[in-house]
Amino acid sequence: MNDNFYRQVEDNLKRNEEKADQAAELAAANKELIIKKERIKELHDELENSVIERTAQLEHANRELEAVSYSISHDLKAPLRHITGYTSLLEKKYKDLLPLEGHQYLDNISSATKTMGELIDGLLHFSKINRTDMKKSLLNMNQIVDTLIWPIKEGDIQNRIEFSVEAMPLAYGDLEMMTSVWSNLIENAVKFTKNRNLAKIIIGTEENENTIIYYIKDNGAGFDMNYASKLFTMFQRLHPQEDYTGTGIGLATVERLITRHGGKVWAEGQVDEGASFYFTFLKKKGK
Repeated sequence: MNDNFYRQVEDNLKRNEEKADQAAELAAANKELIIKKERIKELHDELENSVIERTAQLEHANRELEAVSYSISHDLKAPLRHITGYTSLLEKKYKDLLPLEGHQYLDNISSATKTMGELIDGLLHFSKINRTDMKKSLLNMNQIVDTLIWPIKEGDIQNRIEFSVEAMPLAYGDLEMMTSVWSNLIENAVKFTKNRNLAKIIIGTEENENTIIYYIKDNGAGFDMNYASKLFTMFQRLHPQEDYTGTGIGLATVERLITRHGGKVWAEGQVDEGASFYFTFLKKKGK
């Protein structure tokens, strides 16, 4: 009896010690949990404050950008309109008094002011891209492309430009933005094939499991792949202005618009053997 009694006492003591150890561990874990909760709350507050601060900075930056855009559209365009107006008056009122060289000067002024106007419009459009809300819907890419190339075909009285447009899958994106993408790419292809007796422009797609790759290929002037990284940079040009006019904003705009759609854009080419431009779209699940 005594032995059993002592064994029971020892067992009870051990169980109590184990419970005490468990209680101590639970207390320590609870204390650690409280500390972690407090730290998480501190981090949450810091993140919230950081978000508020960054939002305020972004709103301030957007207001500054809007002010700059307003200044560009009004303060810069007004002098251009004056220059254009007075140039036109000179041409009309004093055309008989001006020598041939004078008329050439006026033509140069008109051309320069037109280029400057296009540059301002391009900058304004580019500056608004990130501030414009996207209105996504299913897009018929073939319909967009057909609408853009129709007036080009109508104006091509010599049938010099040959378009080959494949059937393309639907995409999910902003109609106005994607129209701008295709407009820039098609105009680019037409411009750089102007010296070809027969300009060939191919538009189509490639697909994999998750991505649709849209492309436009031409047989025009092409470019040196060593400078491909500059193509989508603002104001970067790979061809002389006197050979191929432009503002150097179009492809930068394309890159920005495709990025907003979660895609990427790139180009391949070879000097005097044409260029190919590609951009990706993620497939919309269930569509």
